[in-house]
Amino acid sequence: MIKFYVTIVRNPGPRQKVARALGPYDAREEAEARVDDARRLAHQADPFTAFDAFGVSSWELPEGMKVWPPGKLNHLLAMAE
Repeated sequence: MIKFYVTIVRNPGPRQKVARALGPYDAREEAEARVDDARRLAHQADPFTAFDAFGVSSWELPEGMKVWPPGKLNHLLAMAE
């Protein structure tokens, strides 16, 4: 099964770092609708994210894992709503 996350990419290239910011979502459209929220929340936590790339990626649950990990900013989104 595949789920979708709003992701942040810092330093695109061979040394890039990727974070799953919000999610998981069942549909790509759900995640795409949250990209602006992720950008806003990330910028509040770290203004340097103005230089990062935001988008949506799919992720398949690795074998042996039973629970989808939450996005790193999920708690901030819940507080903002």
